[in-house]
Amino acid sequence: PVAVLVDGYMVGVFAFNPPSSYGDSAVIYMLSDFAVAPTDYRRLSKLVLIAALSKEAKLLGERMVNHRVRQLFTTAFSDNPVSMKYRGLFEVYNRTEKVIDPDKALDHSEKKYQINYVSDAGQWTLAEGLKLWHRKHSKTF
Repeated sequence: PVAVLVDGYMVGVFAFNPPSSYGDSAVIYMLSDFAVAPTDYRRLSKLVLIAALSKEAKLLGERMVNHRVRQLFTTAFSDNPVSMKYRGLFEVYNRTEKVIDPDKALDHSEKKYQINYVSDAGQWTLAEGLKLWHRKHSKTF
Protein backbone atom coordinates (compact mmCIF):
# COMPACT_ATOMS: atom_id res chain seq x y z
CA PRO A 1 0.00 0.00 0.00
CA VAL A 2 1.06 3.57 -0.73
CA ALA A 3 -0.16 6.53 1.32
CA VAL A 4 -0.91 9.71 -0.61
CA LEU A 5 0.23 12.75 1.37
CA VAL A 6 -0.30 16.44 0.73
CA ASP A 7 1.58 18.85 3.01
CA GLY A 8 2.10 16.02 5.50
CA TYR A 9 -1.59 15.04 5.64
CA MET A 10 -2.74 11.66 4.39
CA VAL A 11 -5.50 12.11 1.81
CA GLY A 12 -5.77 8.49 0.67
CA VAL A 13 -4.16 5.18 -0.16
CA PHE A 14 -3.65 2.96 -3.20
CA ALA A 15 -2.16 -0.52 -3.52
CA PHE A 16 -0.70 -2.47 -6.44
CA ASN A 17 -0.84 -6.21 -6.98
CA PRO A 18 1.64 -8.10 -9.18
CA PRO A 19 0.19 -8.76 -12.64
CA SER A 20 0.87 -12.50 -12.73
CA SER A 21 -2.71 -13.50 -13.47
CA TYR A 22 -3.50 -10.74 -15.97
CA GLY A 23 -1.43 -11.96 -18.90
CA ASP A 24 0.48 -8.81 -19.92
CA SER A 25 3.51 -8.32 -17.67
CA ALA A 26 3.65 -4.61 -18.58
CA VAL A 27 0.30 -4.08 -16.83
CA ILE A 28 0.07 -3.74 -13.05
CA TYR A 29 -3.19 -4.22 -11.17
CA MET A 30 -4.36 -1.52 -8.77
CA LEU A 31 -5.97 -3.63 -6.08
CA SER A 32 -7.37 -0.78 -4.01
CA ASP A 33 -7.69 2.99 -4.01
CA PHE A 34 -9.58 5.16 -1.57
CA ALA A 35 -9.61 8.64 -0.07
CA VAL A 36 -9.92 9.45 3.62
CA ALA A 37 -13.31 10.42 4.99
CA PRO A 38 -14.92 12.55 6.21
CA THR A 39 -13.32 15.56 4.59
CA ASP A 40 -14.11 19.12 3.56
CA TYR A 41 -12.43 18.55 0.19
CA ARG A 42 -14.40 17.25 -2.76
CA ARG A 43 -13.07 14.62 -5.12
CA LEU A 44 -10.10 13.48 -3.05
CA SER A 45 -10.59 10.08 -4.69
CA LYS A 46 -9.55 11.69 -8.00
CA LEU A 47 -6.38 12.98 -6.32
CA VAL A 48 -5.54 9.45 -5.14
CA LEU A 49 -5.99 8.17 -8.71
CA ILE A 50 -3.86 10.99 -10.09
CA ALA A 51 -1.12 9.99 -7.62
CA ALA A 52 -1.43 6.33 -8.69
CA LEU A 53 -0.93 7.38 -12.33
CA SER A 54 2.18 9.44 -11.52
CA LYS A 55 5.74 8.77 -12.62
CA GLU A 56 6.72 8.17 -9.00
CA ALA A 57 3.99 5.53 -8.56
CA LYS A 58 5.02 3.91 -11.83
CA LEU A 59 8.59 3.63 -10.48
CA LEU A 60 7.28 2.03 -7.25
CA GLY A 61 5.28 -0.47 -9.30
CA GLU A 62 8.29 -1.26 -11.48
CA ARG A 63 10.43 -1.87 -8.41
CA MET A 64 7.76 -4.20 -7.04
CA VAL A 65 7.61 -6.37 -10.18
CA ASN A 66 11.23 -5.90 -11.34
CA HIS A 67 10.37 -4.85 -14.88
CA ARG A 68 8.82 -2.00 -16.86
CA VAL A 69 5.16 -1.11 -16.33
CA ARG A 70 3.15 0.60 -19.07
CA GLN A 71 -0.40 0.55 -17.75
CA LEU A 72 -2.55 0.33 -14.64
CA PHE A 73 -5.57 -1.93 -14.59
CA THR A 74 -8.31 -1.87 -11.93
CA THR A 75 -11.84 -3.02 -11.27
CA ALA A 76 -14.80 -1.05 -9.94
CA PHE A 77 -18.11 -2.40 -8.68
CA SER A 78 -21.04 -0.05 -9.16
CA ASP A 79 -24.79 0.21 -9.45
CA ASN A 80 -24.15 2.43 -12.50
CA PRO A 81 -22.61 1.47 -15.86
CA VAL A 82 -19.66 3.84 -15.25
CA SER A 83 -17.85 4.94 -12.12
CA MET A 84 -17.50 8.73 -12.02
CA LYS A 85 -14.38 8.34 -9.89
CA TYR A 86 -12.42 6.85 -12.83
CA ARG A 87 -13.98 8.94 -15.59
CA GLY A 88 -11.47 11.17 -17.33
CA LEU A 89 -8.46 9.31 -15.92
CA PHE A 90 -9.11 5.70 -16.96
CA GLU A 91 -10.75 4.11 -20.00
CA VAL A 92 -13.35 1.36 -19.70
CA TYR A 93 -11.68 -1.91 -20.68
CA ASN A 94 -14.82 -4.00 -20.28
CA ARG A 95 -18.05 -4.08 -18.32
CA THR A 96 -20.06 -6.98 -16.97
CA GLU A 97 -23.66 -6.59 -15.86
CA LYS A 98 -24.73 -9.03 -13.17
CA VAL A 99 -28.17 -10.36 -12.38
CA ILE A 100 -28.79 -9.38 -8.78
CA ASP A 101 -30.58 -11.61 -6.32
CA PRO A 102 -33.64 -9.62 -5.11
CA ASP A 103 -32.85 -10.54 -1.48
CA LYS A 104 -29.38 -8.95 -1.73
CA ALA A 105 -30.62 -5.88 -3.62
CA LEU A 106 -32.28 -4.54 -0.49
CA ASP A 107 -29.09 -4.43 1.59
CA HIS A 108 -26.90 -3.11 -1.27
CA SER A 109 -24.32 -5.86 -0.68
CA GLU A 110 -24.10 -6.68 -4.36
CA LYS A 111 -23.40 -4.23 -7.18
CA LYS A 112 -24.99 -4.46 -10.61
CA TYR A 113 -21.87 -3.75 -12.69
CA GLN A 114 -18.28 -4.92 -12.61
CA ILE A 115 -16.22 -2.47 -14.67
CA ASN A 116 -12.57 -2.96 -15.57
CA TYR A 117 -10.55 0.18 -16.26
CA VAL A 118 -7.11 0.74 -17.79
CA SER A 119 -4.86 3.79 -18.07
CA ASP A 120 -1.27 4.62 -19.00
CA ALA A 121 1.13 4.68 -16.05
CA GLY A 122 3.51 7.58 -15.44
CA GLN A 123 1.47 10.35 -17.05
CA TRP A 124 2.82 13.17 -14.82
CA THR A 125 4.90 13.83 -11.75
CA LEU A 126 3.23 14.08 -8.35
CA ALA A 127 3.67 17.87 -8.37
CA GLU A 128 2.11 18.16 -11.85
CA GLY A 129 -0.74 15.86 -10.78
CA LEU A 130 -1.50 17.97 -7.71
CA LYS A 131 -1.68 21.09 -9.90
CA LEU A 132 -3.96 19.27 -12.34
CA TRP A 133 -6.30 18.15 -9.55
CA HIS A 134 -6.28 21.59 -7.98
CA ARG A 135 -7.17 23.27 -11.29
CA LYS A 136 -9.96 20.82 -12.14
CA HIS A 137 -11.44 19.80 -8.80
CA SER A 138 -10.51 22.06 -5.91
CA LYS A 139 -10.84 25.71 -5.11
CA THR A 140 -9.61 25.48 -1.51
CA PHE A 141 -6.59 23.15 -1.39
